[in-house]
Formats: sequence, C-alpha cells, structure tokens
Amino acid sequence: MYLYVNYTFKHLDCEYEINSYAFIIAIVLSSKIIHFSPIKNKYVLKSIIMENKLYDILQKFILNNSFIVNTDDFKLQLISNPSFPSIKAISDTLDYFGIENIVANVPKDALDQLPEYFLAVIEEDNAKSIAQVQNKNNYLKLFVEDGTKKKVSVDEFKEIWNGTIIAIEKNNSPSTNKSISLKKLTLPLLLIGLATLTFLLFNKNIQTIIYTVFTLIGIFISYFIIRESFGIQDKSTSKICNSTENNTSCSDVINNKTSKLFGLISLSDASIIYFTSQLLIIGILGFNTSFFIVLSIISIPIIFYSLYSQAFIIKKWCPLCLGIVSILISQIVVSFISPTSINFNLLFFIKSFAIIASMYLIWIISKKMISKALKLEPLKVEYFKFKRNENLFLTLLTKEKRKTETFIEASSRITFGNPDAKFEIVSVTNPLCGFCTKAFESYDSLLKTFDNKLKLTVVFNVSSENTENPATQISQRIIEIYQLNKEDAYKALKNWFEIKDVDKWQEAYNKPTMLSNYESLNSHYNWCLENDISYTPATLIGNYFFPKEYEVKDLSLFIDFLIEAQNKKIKKEPSIH
Repeated sequence: MYLYVNYTFKHLDCEYEINSYAFIIAIVLSSKIIHFSPIKNKYVLKSIIMENKLYDILQKFILNNSFIVNTDDFKLQLISNPSFPSIKAISDTLDYFGIENIVANVPKDALDQLPEYFLAVIEEDNAKSIAQVQNKNNYLKLFVEDGTKKKVSVDEFKEIWNGTIIAIEKNNSPSTNKSISLKKLTLPLLLIGLATLTFLLFNKNIQTIIYTVFTLIGIFISYFIIRESFGIQDKSTSKICNSTENNTSCSDVINNKTSKLFGLISLSDASIIYFTSQLLIIGILGFNTSFFIVLSIISIPIIFYSLYSQAFIIKKWCPLCLGIVSILISQIVVSFISPTSINFNLLFFIKSFAIIASMYLIWIISKKMISKALKLEPLKVEYFKFKRNENLFLTLLTKEKRKTETFIEASSRITFGNPDAKFEIVSVTNPLCGFCTKAFESYDSLLKTFDNKLKLTVVFNVSSENTENPATQISQRIIEIYQLNKEDAYKALKNWFEIKDVDKWQEAYNKPTMLSNYESLNSHYNWCLENDISYTPATLIGNYFFPKEYEVKDLSLFIDFLIEAQNKKIKKEPSIH
C-alpha cells in the first residue's frame, strides 16, 4: 500500500524525522516504535529495477526471519506481479502471504536500530541493486542480487547504502498455514538416507560398500545433468559447466543430438536410470559380482562414445559428463577387484533387468510429466500477470452495479474490521452454503492483513419464515451475539465455518433467544431480494458486484490497489459506504 508519510522513528533516546513516499503496513520491529504525523513534504521512493535473482534474495530473507511458505507459490506471486521487478512487487508478495512489512527511507545513523536481517538498496558503480543484510553490529554480511556475498564494515556499508530498507518482524512461531510441510519433504529423504546408511554399516563386504558409494555419487551428478537437460541453470554448477577458457558447456553437450545412445535414449536419461537401478538392485537383491561385471563391460563402449563425441563431434567438454565417466571407470575397477568367487545367477540377472526396465518406464513417464509442467510454467506466469491486471479488474468490477442505492439500516448491520474504514467489502452468505466456507476464509485472511484499512459487512441471505431451519437459527443467533459483543459474534461465525456441525455449534453458542424478533434478519433478506441476489456466496465492493471471472480469494491481489484508488478518488472507483 502506497502512503505519503512523514514519520518519527523513536528508539530509546534517539529521535529522527524522516520524509518518504513508502509502503507502510502496521508493524512493530522488536522494541522500535514508529509514529506517523501529517504530510509535510512528499518524497517519491523510486522503484528499483532488479534482476530475476530478486526471488533468491527474498526467499533467503523470509527464511532467515523464520517464515516458511510454499516456494512455488511464492515465486509465482512475485514474478506475476504487474510491478515486477520492483519494491512494490516485494511488498505485495509479502502481503499476500500475510507477512507484515515496511518499506521506507531511514537515516543511516539509525542502522544499529534495525533488525538483524533486512533488505537494503545499495548503489555500486552507479548501479542500484538489492541485498539482504545481516546486521552484526561491528560489521555487516551482504548477500547481493548478483549472487555475491561480502562482509563489510559499518562505514563501508553506509557509503553504498542509499537508506532504503525493507523490514519484517521475525516470526517467533512459524506457521504451517500456506506452507510446505518440511516433514513431508524431508521424511522420504531421511528414510532413504537411513536405509542406505544402515545397509552400509551392516554390510561387511567392502566391495559392496565402495560400489554403493560410487552409485550414490552417480545419482547426485545425474540429478544436475537432468536439470541441465531441462534447461534449469544451477548456481553451483554454472561456474564449472560454462567456461570459455576451458571450452566447457554442459548444456551444449547434454542437449546435443549426438548424445543419444542408438538415437533412442539420451546420456542424461541413461545415467539417472543406470544409477538408480543399481541402487535398487543392491538394496533389494544384494550385490552380485558377476552381474555388476557384466554392467561394467556394457558401460565401456558408452564411456568411449561419450569421450569421442565431446572431443571430436561437439568439440566441447561437459564436466558433469566427465564426472559420470569417472564414476563408471571407478565402478569397473571395483567390480573386477573381487574378494569373492564369481557365481553366475540367472534368476538374479532376470530380476535385475526387470528392475532396470521398470526404472526406464517410470523415468520416461516422469520425464514427460516434468517437461509438460515446465512448458506450462511460463504460460501460468503470463496467465497470472493477465489476471492481476488492475485496469482489467477495475473494468470488470464496475460492469455490474447493485440495483438499490439504499443499504441495510445501521442498527441491523453486522460489520467487522475497522468500522470507520472507507473501504468496505459486503459478504452475502448463508450458513448452509457449501461454497461460503472458502469465501469466508478469504475474508478472514483479508481482515488479518488489512484490519485497519477495511471493514467487512456480513449479510445473511436467509429467510426467517421457517424458524426451525438451521440456517435461520444460526444466522439469528449470530445477530443476537453481535448485539451483545462484536468479537464474540465473529468468533461464533468463524467457528461455524470451521466445524459446520449444527448440533456442536448450538451446544457451544445456543439457539436464538429472541424468537419473535427477526427484524434484523428480515432486513438482510429483503435487501438481497431488492438486489436480485438469489445465490451465495456473493461479494460486493461498495456498490459493485465482485466479478464472476475471479474467485473471492483473488481479492487479496487487488486490495491495495482498490484502497489506493479509493484514497485517490479515481472516477471509475466504486463508491464506498
């Protein structure tokens, strides 16, 4: 949210007057208190254009502040923002995930009052970039946009810092809401790691242990080769893979047509299938020396073919491919140095080749799915950019206006949030409406994030004719609770959409006590009839219906824009009560 502000930054005995054009969202940074005073001077904080690596900086920043979010969703929200790449895009993305943040210009003397981790705009060689800063009092650690890391003194930092910061309050109780469950992610890897470690510890055959270790290294290198084959660049391998001086290029070699064995399977596919199959065979069937000697013999011509194609056909070297070659040679040596006698087991061979064939089918299917997902990703980003077009949204929003100018009498309204806010969302709902639950979750999220900037008015589209109807009883009871205590009414409403169980809810909140007085509920229902609202959920922004082309949860993408439009009194902007 853009606001012109002049504010005082107070901390202990220090006081600073700061004039800035900033995104201000209510936040308390540790013990620092921010006070706002009327506008005096306006200073425009220019958007800083940043590289695509902005995502890496921001991701690192929120992790260091103990926030866990879905990384795919986080990246999509950032890069699909109409303002990307800019400071506003950062603030909007943090807002979307409910992370309170402040973007402002602060005096350089106030550096010691800033949190441990914050984002800062720095200027070097007449170029502006953003960096994550770790404040260590006597020095600062910087993680800059271009991927460089540096350690600088306080004075050195002040010379390159222009005073702009983006700060968030550290999360003391990390939430699992809207986040990736780390347990889900790490548990399979942990189990595989423990199984492999147990196997190695209890296996007394040194040949098996060494061979398995080389297999694991092969899988690790194959993972990066697969990434290269999909065109996914990795920081850890780019420096090794791409060197003009050494004539190396992993991508050129891996994606070259000559890299396909017999014109059927690429070397990248072959490596991942080969090594994962080996690991499964060793883990399920055990280590059979004769079988792995046969595999070693089969791999010899592949080694020569890979080296020949790199040296004489492609005329470039792939360090990752050379790594695979080294592993294959190492496995050949290990398999031929056998401390045990060689026994040919036909059943073992059949089972092993069945595992390899299964891995081949699994990988080919998986690869097609991955390729499809990667191709759809750019389209997904473009779709979200189109969907988040503010002018398009405003045009659709102002297309359908409610029929009556009058609204429910103030004495009968149920309003949550800031009652004095100019921006109002009207939620037309019914307790027994199945789709209303998700809509309420969206309203609840908006209230948590923009509590002081909006008000939510709930309208029950429920008739009072049948007093035995659970929808009538629940609606009437919430109205009764609201007349006694606003906060209790919101808790009751939220609890209903959480449990959706009439008996349990009425056990906690009781049935209506004023059975003869349905005046407020009737005014809600009559207003819906007057405006031809025969469905739920229905959402209105002021006098206008929320566009059917969008879901209610999409409102979070435009809330800042709509509030700003309200403040600027744009002609097309919906009138707000």
